[in-house]
Amino acid sequence: MPDRPRIYSALLAIALLDTGCGPQSRHAGPSVQGDWTIRQQLARELAKDESSDSFTRLLTLLHDPHPDVSYAAAESIERRGEGKRTKDLLQAIGTLPRERRWPAYRALKNYSSDEVLQLLVPALEEELRVSRSASSFDERNCYYIALSVENAMARVLPPEKVARAPKDSSIQAFDHFLAEVKAAVGK
Repeated sequence: MPDRPRIYSALLAIALLDTGCGPQSRHAGPSVQGDWTIRQQLARELAKDESSDSFTRLLTLLHDPHPDVSYAAAESIERRGEGKRTKDLLQAIGTLPRERRWPAYRALKNYSSDEVLQLLVPALEEELRVSRSASSFDERNCYYIALSVENAMARVLPPEKVARAPKDSSIQAFDHFLAEVKAAVGK
């Protein structure tokens, strides 16, 4: 049987050299050159490999310049739901550009803990603040933060204290949700 971690390492090294998103990049900056579908498939395959190295590779692919690769990495991270890697995921989200965080926020719904809740409440506040100054409201980050907050609350609080993610995608609905969350968690 082939050594899967070595195969993944080789594929990831080739993919990173091609895209310019890794430390051994041949390019000065990020590029979507090369076959991004290989990196996307690698991200999907890494969902099945439960090693620590493969999770680290997924965090690298989360930063891929091609949005479909980044999304596939987030989906794999979500499927794995490795609570012991929550801090690594939270750190990775903090280094993503704001407009590309929503898939990772969605992945957090399977990483519910007090740490996740502590990150997501300020993240939702930031998203709402930025949205108020934008010309239009892109609710993706707010929506996936709200879903992850609801799941985190359901795991750490009694059912009657859990705020439900809004069905309406307006800033006002998310403001109301944030107020409910803060009341429930004492912020």
